[in-house]
Amino acid sequence: MVGNLAAALLELAICGVLIVSAVGKFRHPDRTRQSVLDLKVEKIVRPEFAAIALPAAEIVAALALLSLSGFMHLLTLVGIFVLFVAYLIVVLRALRQPVQATCACFGTTEPITRRSVLRNSLLVALVLAATVVSAEMVPLLSRLVLMGPSGWLTVASVGLIVAACVASVPRPAEAVPAPVSGVVVDPADLEDYVRLPIPYAVLNDADGGRSTLRELAATQARFVLLVSEGCGGCETLRPHVAEWARRLAPSVGFVVVTGSPMNRPYEGDVVHYVEPDNNVGYAVGMHWRPAALVLGMDGLLAGGPVLGAEAVKEFANDVIAQLDEGRIEAEAATDAGVDAGDQAPAEGRTA
Repeated sequence: MVGNLAAALLELAICGVLIVSAVGKFRHPDRTRQSVLDLKVEKIVRPEFAAIALPAAEIVAALALLSLSGFMHLLTLVGIFVLFVAYLIVVLRALRQPVQATCACFGTTEPITRRSVLRNSLLVALVLAATVVSAEMVPLLSRLVLMGPSGWLTVASVGLIVAACVASVPRPAEAVPAPVSGVVVDPADLEDYVRLPIPYAVLNDADGGRSTLRELAATQARFVLLVSEGCGGCETLRPHVAEWARRLAPSVGFVVVTGSPMNRPYEGDVVHYVEPDNNVGYAVGMHWRPAALVLGMDGLLAGGPVLGAEAVKEFANDVIAQLDEGRIEAEAATDAGVDAGDQAPAEGRTA
């Protein structure tokens, strides 16, 4: 009974991990494609193929673990073990890169750290333990049926405890751009965004001059893009930067910040700065690339920071849409004022 229960719990945990991971990847295929670039494995697997094949393989593996028996059950466990080992190798390789990479392991973009290595190592150990305990190689569904009500209650209790622990982990709030340069937005959009003071960080310009983030924002709101030439995700932003800078001007200036002078600077109305010792990244809590934030002229952050190429694209488009809406409202108010002024003399003549 104990061995049967242990095997059921281990295999249920594996199925849960596979299904959650697959659902996250299916919901956000763009993040999986971006991760392939950030992890520099696009020569091994194409981003478009990975976005479809990885979640599909995880779903198939979970269903096979639930239904197959005997040798096929063992083969399924071996396949899952190989998959998890491959994930672990990719994470270990990314951790050694000079630029911190990101992954979308469960459909959410997150930086790769030692915690990522620990998690993936535990998953590999989980599959090994399940292989050892599941000596009879009975399908998981059959094993659950044989356990009876007491076993079901135990499994359900453990599942609820795990679900409660996962649900209690705080999730970072999405970065919502705050009002920029007098643009009016719905206050409901700002409920989850707390505007913090612009942190102190030093930048060097191309002429050797030094400025701080606060000094940059003293004369004009700034959209700050943190990139690195060694970052695959950063390169996917290159075609968009010139257009973003054009549409943000003149209300918001576009600033590109790198750790060292770029061999291929971004095109467009863009000002390039170098951050000594990654001090901007440390100041805003962004040690990986690409990332973005908006500096307000009032000395507070007006949006971000956000992480990852897709998040940066969405963030930039949100800020541009906000500015466009403000310009339309301003033009409408101006036109209304002109019409009122034209009507006043006419009314005086009629009187």
